[in-house]
Amino acid sequence: MIARWRREIERIRQTTSLPIELVRCSPSEWEAERQQYERAGGKIVISEVTKAEVWFVGVSPEAWPKPALALLNLLLHHEPDQAEPDKESVQAWLKACYMGQTPAVPIQLQTPWNWVDERACFLLERTMPERSGHAAAWLALLTDFFDAGQKLELYPLTDTAALLLLPLSLLSEVRTDTDTGEPPGQSLLEWAAGIHDLISTEAMENARVFVAPPIGQPEQLAAALRELASLSRAVKRFLPKTMVAATWQYRLEMWAAELPDQAAMMISQTLPWSMRLSAEQRETLAALCSHNLNISETARALYIHRNTLLYRLDKLKETTGLDPRQFSDALLLRLALLFSQNR
Repeated sequence: MIARWRREIERIRQTTSLPIELVRCSPSEWEAERQQYERAGGKIVISEVTKAEVWFVGVSPEAWPKPALALLNLLLHHEPDQAEPDKESVQAWLKACYMGQTPAVPIQLQTPWNWVDERACFLLERTMPERSGHAAAWLALLTDFFDAGQKLELYPLTDTAALLLLPLSLLSEVRTDTDTGEPPGQSLLEWAAGIHDLISTEAMENARVFVAPPIGQPEQLAAALRELASLSRAVKRFLPKTMVAATWQYRLEMWAAELPDQAAMMISQTLPWSMRLSAEQRETLAALCSHNLNISETARALYIHRNTLLYRLDKLKETTGLDPRQFSDALLLRLALLFSQNR
């Protein structure tokens, strides 16, 4: 590959006299080198990484006529045996992101992995670590279910977790949330529930399914995966019975789960109200907060009459001195419930 670029660049220089260069740097210097080159007005036409070094072809766009630059792109990118990004490299990068690290984006993602369609990101986490071979079984099951062929991608991250990427074109109605009047992301959440049911019924194992907003570029995978990992930690800590969740649902819990233990303990000591609540009052308060303080929706979720719910809320106010129907008081009570689980 590099030898071919060198030959082509020399031929282009001799034929056109246009400025073009082949640059080499180490993988650790690549990101800084790329940014510095582009800030100086240069354009990176193509890049390639090996184990020990990074090569890229750069030009000055101002000196190149647009038709010639387009032909240059075609000339250097044409490679009959060019394949999709090395899955091992991509998987190692995704795993590092899932574990909370911030590695540089693999070079392979910057040119060949061309997404025409946005991707929905699902994190699948099994609840039975003793089971083995989940990734291969899930991949076969999901590919058949979505009739996706090679469009579906499943990347194992650990022995118990995998990242599922699905083109939105495979998920009906996801693009029409705003037209149907459903809350943002509601259809994605429904697809997450469907994937959970599929694994439960067909693979005969329980797995949590988390979903993040769709992304349009592979480089956005790192942020999406870190958000999904944060949601996973929050659910396991505060909502252990929850099996399907979205990153936009539990922002408060995600924030609380990321606090250092000492900070969480200090906060919990200033929020004593949860210690006075019964199990029924805790359930009522949790339902009220999850339904945005909407009395009617909360009553339906709890399968109780609206008047029964109002009576319970009055008792909560008597017990704590805080009115859960008021946002600020409800927030304090919700925080008290969360941090009481850290004691």
